[in-house]
Amino acid sequence: FGNLFKNKEKLTEETFKIKQESEYDLKVFSNALFLRENKTLYRFHSDSKSFKNFFEDIRGLKISPDSKKIVYFSNSEIWILFLEEIANQPQKKSGEKMFLIRLSEKINDVFWLNSHYLVFNTDNKVKIVEIDDRDKINLINLAEEFQESEIFWNEVEKRLYILSKGNLGCLAPFLLP
Repeated sequence: FGNLFKNKEKLTEETFKIKQESEYDLKVFSNALFLRENKTLYRFHSDSKSFKNFFEDIRGLKISPDSKKIVYFSNSEIWILFLEEIANQPQKKSGEKMFLIRLSEKINDVFWLNSHYLVFNTDNKVKIVEIDDRDKINLINLAEEFQESEIFWNEVEKRLYILSKGNLGCLAPFLLP
């Protein structure tokens, strides 16, 4: 490893103060660099060479299968960040943020079904939402009455697994465009 760190480059001009009792996670997606400190998400800005506050109360952050979008979410909201310009409908600019949905139910986890649809679960429901915001957001309840559930998405097989009260079930395969 001796030669591995010889050509190091300093990315930041401002010092990011590390707090001893905090939990950190660094995510790199194509041209976007994110740092999570506990439940605060920071995004690196190359022009100022610093991390700036991006989102509060973060629960998760995942890149789309086409690597052009990131979904990020809290207990009650789901947002999309466009990493590249989208020329087809609906058109989006690189760096544009889109508020997708706010719920009164707690959002547990979110997965990309494909680059246009998300699947997520609340305390007792599994839902699918389309990210096309031109008219109204299309949201459906895929399954209900799953208490204390966790969901797992298998991208290769296009299968959604639901673990609820010690029982594992499978909803699939999905035939989305």
